[in-house]
Amino acid sequence: MWRDFFGENARIIGIDLNPNAKRWEEYGFEIFIGDQSRPEFWREFVKHVDSFDILLDDGGHTNLQQLVTLYEMSNCVNNDGMIVIEDTHSSYEREFGNPGRLSFVNISKRLIDLLHLRFNGYGKSEGNFGNLISVEYFESMVAFKFRTTDNPENSLTLNRGENLMNKDFRYSNHNKVLRFFQDLEKLLSFNYLTVGGSKPYLKLFDILIKNTTAKRILMVTTSPMHRLTQIIIGQFLKFESVMFLFKNKLRK
Repeated sequence: MWRDFFGENARIIGIDLNPNAKRWEEYGFEIFIGDQSRPEFWREFVKHVDSFDILLDDGGHTNLQQLVTLYEMSNCVNNDGMIVIEDTHSSYEREFGNPGRLSFVNISKRLIDLLHLRFNGYGKSEGNFGNLISVEYFESMVAFKFRTTDNPENSLTLNRGENLMNKDFRYSNHNKVLRFFQDLEKLLSFNYLTVGGSKPYLKLFDILIKNTTAKRILMVTTSPMHRLTQIIIGQFLKFESVMFLFKNKLRK
């Protein structure tokens, strides 16, 4: 089946705990005997295989087996390659010690956070998952895709340096207090392109931050206030979300 799917020139490798699986080598497959839950096995394995395009885990389905396989092999995936973990419904079965906080599916959800926190360096070091570009969930299956080349970092685009002074409508339906803190946060972070209006104080601010020395002084003096405005805005928005969820739960 695998030869028909991947083609005659594909290098197809099997891994199994059962030594009898070696018999499949007579059909042109490479077979390694080992325990996928042992990092030592994978580290020895890559000495012979080096890298791969697709790893399909249809092994023992325990949390440890799936996690060790994903973690140890994530650095060995070729560009645009994938690691696919099958039978992830085991994360909800009692015989595998699940469901629980440390199930494979729950741990895999943390990688979604890493993907989003990568923007502007919000997150911590990603270790083995710096090249991860997507996580896809299917019924009883999770697919992890990796990119090792041409993976530029996200960055803010500022209209080729032109200040268009466009108005920010995100908070147009909020109260005046929140709009005030939003404008203040934009100013204190030197990202006021969307505050809106050709206000005189914005033109003065624009002149100041173009001066390197003045910008450094402003960053030091305004940094605490900037963090405070972010906290206040965050609490406003968190309260809105809580109220939305609360109201919708009551309507069920």
